[in-house]
Amino acid sequence: MMRNTLNAAALFTSGLLCAQYTATVKTTVTEVESSAWRKWSDANCSVNYPSGWTSEGSGINDRAASFQAPLDGTDRTRDRVDLHVKPTGGRTINEIAKDAEAEITSTLTNAKVIGSNTTGDIHALEYSGELNGRLLRVKQESHVKNGRTWILSFTSDPERFDDALYLADAMFASFMVK
Repeated sequence: MMRNTLNAAALFTSGLLCAQYTATVKTTVTEVESSAWRKWSDANCSVNYPSGWTSEGSGINDRAASFQAPLDGTDRTRDRVDLHVKPTGGRTINEIAKDAEAEITSTLTNAKVIGSNTTGDIHALEYSGELNGRLLRVKQESHVKNGRTWILSFTSDPERFDDALYLADAMFASFMVK
């Protein structure tokens, strides 16, 4: 009798945890605006971002938008997601991917490509390196659509990268070109 009670309790708890995890993941990706997520958009695209983050809008180097996590009281690099938009110039996704990897090694000290993969019109790239004395780890997705390359980059301190990656993944999944 005790075994059946424990099995039922374990089954209920695991089901509850799975449902809670699923609800959290679906909320972060599919809900347009809530107390936890906001939507940024312009005439060409949109992306959801955590409500606790700041949205800085456009900037230098073809940056269409930038989103930063709140300061955490340390001197580590703040988590951020940047969106850059560039004309493809007639290049294919494979050519764009090759150029992105070459740019990493010319921009960062001790640059290391961790992973690189192209699926359809999307190139995923993960790398690490040092910029201005700060260690960085970056996940980047390049999307080719409508004659443009839409580049989403999540930048974090290497020690924090894995803990904050789920937020970047949710932002990347919510990205849409109009």
